[in-house]
Amino acid sequence: MIKSELDLFLNRRKENIKELDRLQFPLSVVRDETNWPTLNSKLSDIFIKTQNTKIKVLAEIKKKSPSLGALSETDALALCESFLNGGADAISILVDNVNFGGTPKDLSTCTKAFKDTPFLYKDFVMSDYQVYLARTLGASNILLMTQVLEDEELKALFDLSVSIGLEPFIEVHNSDQLDRALKLNPNIIGINARDFSEKGLPIDLCNAGKILTNFLQNQSWPEQCFLIAQSGIDSEESYRTVVDACPDNFPHAVQIGSSVSKSGKLPDWLF
Repeated sequence: MIKSELDLFLNRRKENIKELDRLQFPLSVVRDETNWPTLNSKLSDIFIKTQNTKIKVLAEIKKKSPSLGALSETDALALCESFLNGGADAISILVDNVNFGGTPKDLSTCTKAFKDTPFLYKDFVMSDYQVYLARTLGASNILLMTQVLEDEELKALFDLSVSIGLEPFIEVHNSDQLDRALKLNPNIIGINARDFSEKGLPIDLCNAGKILTNFLQNQSWPEQCFLIAQSGIDSEESYRTVVDACPDNFPHAVQIGSSVSKSGKLPDWLF
């Protein structure tokens, strides 16, 4: 395990799950299949159904940020509606209360209101419990971070997610992590511009482009695997930096969170 600020986030989240999530959503409840809603769409569908070159938008609901502080007091449902009306293709919702100010109920409220929208359960996923919780809340996709999970843990949580109808979203930050992720044959990979292993959590907007360029020098990108560029996009300039750094036809989507949660709407330059 990386010894860094990430460890602080993980340790706080572990305690938070015990104190909050498990009280509101006991293990017996989240493992009960009768509580699992029907999932009508997942992230990969937004690419497969359209088959065009438009860069998709995964808009993230984030109430606070460890680096930026409080971002929004608007309730999750209102933000979700604003993002979808503004053109978002899918929604990511942070359910981590202690680090990001979100709650599981934020996600369940939104999935019930927008049944045909893909929703990402965004969390530091470290346990089977969180996988079952994501399914109970109505998420179609679940974040699994290579910076958090060792290979055996990653595969176990990946397999469990798939077995109960969730589509894993595998997040990487470097080429080695990308190689680890691709061994699982995922439909969705995110390359994060933010480095959780470094003090201050620095962002390199060209990170996705560098990793993809290096990868494509030796091999082809797998079919039906879609790439999402994550973190750091807060202006038209930063958006163009991310996109222009990537090889042709990449990224397939961008994730945008802090800036739109703060403003409450999606900017025109995303489209």
